[in-house]
Amino acid sequence: MTERAGKNGLGDRLAVWRSRGGPTPQILNPMRDLPMGGNAVRGAELCASPVWHGAHVQTFAWLSDLAALGDEAAGRRAASATEEWLSLWGNGTGWTPDVTGLRLLHWIVNARFVHPRGVPPAAMAALGHQARYLARRWAAAPNGLPRLQALAGLAIVGRALDLPHLIPDTQTVEATLAKAPCPAIPDLPEVLSLLLCLRTACPDLFLTESITRIGTTLRALRHPDGTMSRLAGGDGGDPERMDAALVLAALRGTTQAPMSGFARLARGRTTVIQRLKGALPFEMSSCRHPVIIATPEAMAEIQLPSVPLGPDALSDVLATPYRIAARQDGWQKAGLAQHRSITLSADGSALQGTDLIEPRTAKLQRRARRRLPLRLAVQFPLAPDLGVEVDQTGVRLALPNGEIWVFTASHPVLIVPHPTRIVLSHSFDDFPARFDWTLAKTEGTSRAIR
Repeated sequence: MTERAGKNGLGDRLAVWRSRGGPTPQILNPMRDLPMGGNAVRGAELCASPVWHGAHVQTFAWLSDLAALGDEAAGRRAASATEEWLSLWGNGTGWTPDVTGLRLLHWIVNARFVHPRGVPPAAMAALGHQARYLARRWAAAPNGLPRLQALAGLAIVGRALDLPHLIPDTQTVEATLAKAPCPAIPDLPEVLSLLLCLRTACPDLFLTESITRIGTTLRALRHPDGTMSRLAGGDGGDPERMDAALVLAALRGTTQAPMSGFARLARGRTTVIQRLKGALPFEMSSCRHPVIIATPEAMAEIQLPSVPLGPDALSDVLATPYRIAARQDGWQKAGLAQHRSITLSADGSALQGTDLIEPRTAKLQRRARRRLPLRLAVQFPLAPDLGVEVDQTGVRLALPNGEIWVFTASHPVLIVPHPTRIVLSHSFDDFPARFDWTLAKTEGTSRAIR
């Protein structure tokens, strides 16, 4: 373990100094049901890795990964790494409120794993020191996710160490949550987990509405493999942690989240998630395998190379269990509007789409026609583990599970690498400029394939 702790400011250093020398806690209540996740694959990598890098070290997220692996070697690595952290940073070097809050959450939920014979006095003293430090500094964390991380860590450590006087009162917690900005989509799994931790530590808090709203949105944005849509950024999140959080949230009912800015289709074993902003990109999965994906470099959307896309201007959406039809007016300066319609068959075996560009209004016909001929392209980024073959029927996509899907379109198809994607491109001489395309599972593909 060689990564340095984060840089803390004068206020943090003073809080560390002022919180030293307090009594060592005498009890650590087990709190194993906190949704802190953990990945056994990462745990195995950590066991075999001689050096660890990144903030992963200071948050103790690695401890949850080792606990997910759970074997004897993982336990020894967890114990030795914790002792090493105590010797290097247990005196307060580099502590910041948000990272300390996360570290306490991961440490406490995995305390019995890392300390199977009881928590040694040095570790108990460090836990108590961090708790007193957080009590002084949690409110100094930046508003939003960092402050919520610090607050949840303080609430849990106060409950676990039987130090209720350190836990902020209900009114303070509710006021803090009310001031927090709306979380970004990629942060939703983290926020849901932290709210559930707060509910565990502070049963008097009324968090049901927030937990339900965030949990419902999270369910709507998950693919069958458990990852989140990448249409709003992020790396897909930690499926195991999301599973644990959603189980604790105990949600019931719809997976649609109409206020999230996304729409979802799910039939058979096929799932489509579409973002209702920008050029209306979408992702598609079959069973637990991504097919059409979103990457930082490319999304499944229409492109007008000569026309910049202005601010989001979604004007109309119609979403049913089988179809999403949306219109956006982001190309206002060019007088153009985009329509995208995506329809999923009842058994999930066929996805049909139409992408259409036309003048926004009849009055704008003259301005729009100045753009003719209009070069348009629609791209469909493909998952990297697909087999891609072009033949006379279209583009054949072979999934790792044996499924075969075929992409056909109203215009010639190109395969472009880095990242691999299907591209439709055409120069239109009149409006409406329209692409029609279909992605369908072959008849020979067994419906029992998973």
